[in-house]
Amino acid sequence: LAPRPGQVQKPLPQRPESALQRRGTSASRARIVAAQQAAAQQQQQQQHEPRPRGLYDDPVQPVRDSSADEGEIKRLLTLYMRQRQMLQDIQKNRRRAPQNLETELRALDQSLARQVRATNTLFFQRFDEPQLERLIRATPYMKLSQGRWIFAEPPLSAEWPPARGDRAFLLLSGVVSLYSHPQGAGLKTQIFPGDVFGDDQLWAGDEMLQSHIAGAAQAEEPCIVGVLTTQLLHTAFADRAIGNRRIVQKALKAPAIAKVNGGPSCETGEAGTAMVSAFQALTQYTANVHVKQGQQILSPEPLDQSVLFLAKGRVSVRADLHLVEKFALQAPQRSRLHVFVEKAEGLAGDSWMDRLDPYCIVKLGEYKRFQSPVVWNAGKNVTWDYSGTFTYGGEEELEIVVMDRDMMSSDDLCGAVSIGLGAISDAGWTGSVQLKRPRKNFGFGDASAEEAAGKLFVSLRWELEPPAPPRRAPKERLFPDQTLLELEEQQCWGHETVALGVDLVRMLERSGEALPY
Repeated sequence: LAPRPGQVQKPLPQRPESALQRRGTSASRARIVAAQQAAAQQQQQQQHEPRPRGLYDDPVQPVRDSSADEGEIKRLLTLYMRQRQMLQDIQKNRRRAPQNLETELRALDQSLARQVRATNTLFFQRFDEPQLERLIRATPYMKLSQGRWIFAEPPLSAEWPPARGDRAFLLLSGVVSLYSHPQGAGLKTQIFPGDVFGDDQLWAGDEMLQSHIAGAAQAEEPCIVGVLTTQLLHTAFADRAIGNRRIVQKALKAPAIAKVNGGPSCETGEAGTAMVSAFQALTQYTANVHVKQGQQILSPEPLDQSVLFLAKGRVSVRADLHLVEKFALQAPQRSRLHVFVEKAEGLAGDSWMDRLDPYCIVKLGEYKRFQSPVVWNAGKNVTWDYSGTFTYGGEEELEIVVMDRDMMSSDDLCGAVSIGLGAISDAGWTGSVQLKRPRKNFGFGDASAEEAAGKLFVSLRWELEPPAPPRRAPKERLFPDQTLLELEEQQCWGHETVALGVDLVRMLERSGEALPY
């Protein structure tokens, strides 16, 4: 899971108040409600100072496992701290520790690791079992009384040595209040077991911890807090560099990466060296996640914007499938036809003694028609720039006839043309058509009874109406928690999104256009 380098990871959404009240704690619910009411009254009386830079508007909330038991954690920690102090005193006096004491302490390490991991699954997925046990064994723990300031500006916590930016705190038991101002004023937020908090950011190896950042912190009730420092996290991640090299070796052998790399034979060449160097640089921004069977892979960044490489085990990609009936797409209905007659060129029947007086008649079906004005003494080239509109009723052809007005007798035909409307698209059409008329002297050698009679320039445009909406609601069906695909060892998922971006989504959408849902 690779967050982009240099980007501050966004905090997870804040838990609702009902979820905070349902937490498993040894304190009574009434005391929690009373503390929250007192805090609200205190906030109304205080003059809030502006927040210090870096305080999140929506603090990061840990993802807890239902198996987390705060009472059990408190019992194990009390026993563990006593056993560890006893072992340290024996070693300090240079005496040999009893074997059963070391065995019991080892068993407590494992039991405490299981309970602590459940308090903040998102954070502790970064640790495998040996790393988490080393973290628990090396972490200093503090038992704090109610009202004790964990960090703040003097004189609230004058007894604490200044250590800004080099330590954070892991709340294991109790309730802690965070204040935006270093003197214990301003915005107040309560946090619970599993939360990581401090007055500055702290890095776990090469990853920035998702934590609460505040100006001051105070214990609302008796608490047990672990102190996390940079040196401590480096000790827990002592084998991280070796693990990163193993990830590079396994990733290069993955089928999806081997296709880009050109196969195992290219590892010794120039392209293979560049690929190895790129993966070694990539592991500096990679989060190693250790997921128990049946648990979800958690990440502060969306998984669909990350690349997942499976080094060991098997992962199911699951989702809820929501199918919605897709009605057959109906084409827009053609309601009207707009005809624009521009001009005609090379009309037949013109002479120097009798120039043409042309006009045109446009017909749609048997009863629909309009006629342009007569252009007197126009000759064989005439411009009308005349338009008309028909109500379309499914007619197949549009007929245009050009006539010559004769004052002494009936009008003469200059030419006519029929345009098939089935070939005209919804976008319309603009162009020229050939006028034709019957030959006057039709002989045996003539190939056709008609002759060319000039060109007519015309434009057709449809007026469309949208299709009627469906008369019923579409059918829907939900298939919850369906397996979309399964990843085996040395398989990647998400590299297509990184390579193609939005084009991959468009390809998937187009692939489903033919489906009925």
